[in-house]
Amino acid sequence: MSERRGVQYGWVIVTSAFLITFITCGVNFSYGVFFLPIVNEFGWSRGLGSVVMLVAGLAYAITLPLTGILADRYGYKWVLAVSAGCLSLGLILSSWITELWQLYIFTGLLVGLSISASFAIPVALVSLWFNKKQGLAVGIATLGISLGTATIPVLISYLISTTGWRPALLMAGIAVAVICIPATLMMRNPPRTSEVEGMLFEPENAADKQASDLETGLSVSEAFRTRQFWMIFVAFLLFLSSLGLVMLHLVPYAEDSGMAPIPFSRSSVSSAWPAGWSRASFRIALASSLSCFSASFCWG
Repeated sequence: MSERRGVQYGWVIVTSAFLITFITCGVNFSYGVFFLPIVNEFGWSRGLGSVVMLVAGLAYAITLPLTGILADRYGYKWVLAVSAGCLSLGLILSSWITELWQLYIFTGLLVGLSISASFAIPVALVSLWFNKKQGLAVGIATLGISLGTATIPVLISYLISTTGWRPALLMAGIAVAVICIPATLMMRNPPRTSEVEGMLFEPENAADKQASDLETGLSVSEAFRTRQFWMIFVAFLLFLSSLGLVMLHLVPYAEDSGMAPIPFSRSSVSSAWPAGWSRASFRIALASSLSCFSASFCWG
C-alpha cells in the first residue's frame, strides 16, 4: 500500500511542477508586456529599460549552478520555495518603483534570481521520481512552460489595459505567492527503495548494484573537461540570450509595426478578441504543446 501511495505521489510532483513552470515561466516571459507602459510613464529610453534583461540574465547565469548544489544539499522543496518567494517579492516591489535603479533591483535582480529554479529544478525532480513513464511525466511538467508563455502574457495584457501596470504587477506577485509557494511545499525527494513500476528504484542484487554504479555518469569536474559539455553550454547560451531579447521586444515591435493592442473590454474579453490574434495565439500554443509532448516521447 505504501508503494502504491508512492507511485500516486509521483503524479502530485508532476502536478506541482506543472503549476510552478506554468506560473513562473509565464510571468517571467511577460516583461515585454510591461515594457512600454513602464518606460513610457517615466520617460526612460528603451535601451535603459532593456538593461533589466541584462541584470536578470547575469543573476540567472550566476545562480543557476548554485541551485543544483543547494537542492542536492538542502532539498528541492526549499530551493523552489525561496525561488518562488524571490519572484513574488520582486513583482510586488516592482509595482511600487519610482526610480530606474529600483527597476533593475526588483525586476532585474530579484526576478532574475528566481528564473534559475523555475524550470531546471522542477523538471529535474520529476525525472528523479520516475524511471519508467519518465518521458510522459517530464512532458506534462514542461507543458506548463509553453502554456504559461502562451496564456499568461495575454492575461497580464488584459490586467494592464483595465487596471494599469502597477496593479497588474501586484496581482502577478500575489498569484505567485498563492499558487507557486504552496506547490513548492508539496515537493519532496523521491523514495530510494521502491520497486514499483513508474518510480525510481534501487537495484535488487549485487550485480545490478555494480552495473548501476558504472552508469552513474561523470563528475562535475570530469564533465567540464569534455567537449560535449561546452557544446551544450554554448548552445543554451545562444538560445536563451536570443530568446530573452526576442520576448522583450516582441510586443514593442508589434506596436511599432502598426499592430494594435487587443481591445479588451471589462464586460466581454472574448468578443473583443480579433480573429488574427486568436489564430496566432492558438497556433503558438498548439505548436508549443506539440513540441513538448514530442520531446517527452523521445525522452521516454
